[in-house]
Amino acid sequence: MSSPPGPGGSGACEVQASLQHQPELKVRIGIHLGDVVFSNDTVLGDGVNVASRIHALAPPGGICVSANVYDEIRNKPGMRLKDQIAKY
Repeated sequence: MSSPPGPGGSGACEVQASLQHQPELKVRIGIHLGDVVFSNDTVLGDGVNVASRIHALAPPGGICVSANVYDEIRNKPGMRLKDQIAKY
């Protein structure tokens, strides 16, 4: 995925780009659009729960977005997304 709009997607792409020169460190990132609650030093909610589950679907060094995010960004100019759907 190239830089999607919004801080989550562009930040995820920047993290992956910065780690390209460290082949021993392959981070998987999951992005979901949902409610979150900040409480003390903890982030809770649907947005966090879904993202924590879908990151495992990304290849090492990759980014996986939920259907909600995909629907929001799929037609944006400059986007390169693979349309892969996992069903449970």
